[in-house]
Amino acid sequence: MKGKLTPEVPHTILILKLDHLGDMLWATPCFAALKFKYPQAKIQVICPAALEPVLRHNPAVDQALVYDRRRFTSNTQKQEWLRQNVGAPDWAICLDTRDEAVLLASLSGAPVRIGYFYKDRPFSTVKSWWRLTHKFVHPTMHQNPRHEVLNNLRLLERVGMLSLPELPAEILATRLYLTPEEQRQAGAVFESLGLTNQPVIMYNIPNKTINKGWPKEHITQVVAGLVSRIPGVLILMVAGPGEEPLLESIKPSLPPACRTVVGLPLRVWAGLFLYCAFSLSRDAGGVHVSAAMGVPAISIFEYEWKHLEACFEPWQVPHINLIRPQSPTPANVDRHVDAIVSAAIDLWKKVSNAH
Repeated sequence: MKGKLTPEVPHTILILKLDHLGDMLWATPCFAALKFKYPQAKIQVICPAALEPVLRHNPAVDQALVYDRRRFTSNTQKQEWLRQNVGAPDWAICLDTRDEAVLLASLSGAPVRIGYFYKDRPFSTVKSWWRLTHKFVHPTMHQNPRHEVLNNLRLLERVGMLSLPELPAEILATRLYLTPEEQRQAGAVFESLGLTNQPVIMYNIPNKTINKGWPKEHITQVVAGLVSRIPGVLILMVAGPGEEPLLESIKPSLPPACRTVVGLPLRVWAGLFLYCAFSLSRDAGGVHVSAAMGVPAISIFEYEWKHLEACFEPWQVPHINLIRPQSPTPANVDRHVDAIVSAAIDLWKKVSNAH
């Protein structure tokens, strides 16, 4: 690793982030921290098309650049695309350990290129050592791993870009910024579903692949338990891309207190959270959008992820984490359904007392 950063006050900061929805939301405090420390710097973020809506209207991001590697047949073409769209960044920050992100950092020509790597991935490790000027083993490889928001910020701290103690507390929260019109659109969807006069829980259902052999009936059991044990509540069930068939298959078994919606644009879907008491989701994009909108959440982890629970819990909102049993036996299904409903009752009481 090289030492002192050059320049100490950058004109342009390029951030590489090519992974998933939750990961991009976890990066938003990093954008805010850099803009706080270097307000005159231009902050550019390279991301896939599906994640550009997360960055839209973010005051810390000056430019979001959509990247599709399928458009390029050589590294020379990628380098030319970077030259035309990015220019000559002073710093390139990989908040993503993917080989492609590390490659783009190198091709950008930035004199300072920083990032994490996983030491159990030998080929990627070698590429990181060649392409990055400042590289560190990812903290999840250590004992007592921390949340990815902190991992991102500590990467910047390790090279002297900023200091965590100097950051205002509000910067550390994940954020997704909606316009008043987008909030109005979400409210219109809510009203069209007849959800405006009663408390609502949003349930983002898992798709069949994520469900990993668990019977779809456990979803309807959860809904029935919520409706029967929380007086007057309505359930908004949301299906994202690939989840529509599962939702369609269980619709006939849902109680009248349920409403369903599919196919919403990401930012309108995000607006729906603002009208809900709290959300329920597998630990994936839904729970992290909930946190970014400041809405309490119940997050369900798979059994094999239990040791990483501290890394992936909702960030700075009231929440309850649950672990789904490893095997979907009838007894485990019953226990898991009861655990979800009990957690929902507990969170419901907290939310109700807060208001």
